[in-house]
Amino acid sequence: FIIPTSNPLTLPCQHFSYTIHNMTQLTNPDGKIFLAISSHMDTFAECPVHYNPDVPEQPLSNAPYVIVTDTRLDADTRYVGGNDPDEYRGTLSLSVMCPMGYTAAQAIGVAGRIADHWQKGAWYPYGDMMVQVLARPRVIGAGYQDAGMMRYPVTVKWRAVG
Repeated sequence: FIIPTSNPLTLPCQHFSYTIHNMTQLTNPDGKIFLAISSHMDTFAECPVHYNPDVPEQPLSNAPYVIVTDTRLDADTRYVGGNDPDEYRGTLSLSVMCPMGYTAAQAIGVAGRIADHWQKGAWYPYGDMMVQVLARPRVIGAGYQDAGMMRYPVTVKWRAVG
């Protein structure tokens, strides 16, 4: 749905970094979840953030960057009853890409700071949708080579209601 308004709206996420004049774009619950997650991810200023599948072929191969992939899962209790809001669940997969010249400690340090950016129990809103981090985010496994970089996976488990 598009509703005309008199005020221009600037969307906060880098993947939607344009201004919509004279209208407000309303999204479905899945879009609101993505915007809540990406709005918070965009506040991480240490390195560039790219959203899958919108990843440049070789983004800044001489410096760290993050590739964000959002995976949706079926919630155990999508419908509780009556007027209760629907529940959604998923895992945010953050691939921390570090140059080959980084030591393991440097690369794990970057990945750890990205994990720390997401606080267990924190809520991130977008409109009437609220996304909550369910568990302490983790750097999972050892890094591995990928396209001339070292990839360190970080997972953030979330749920959303709205």
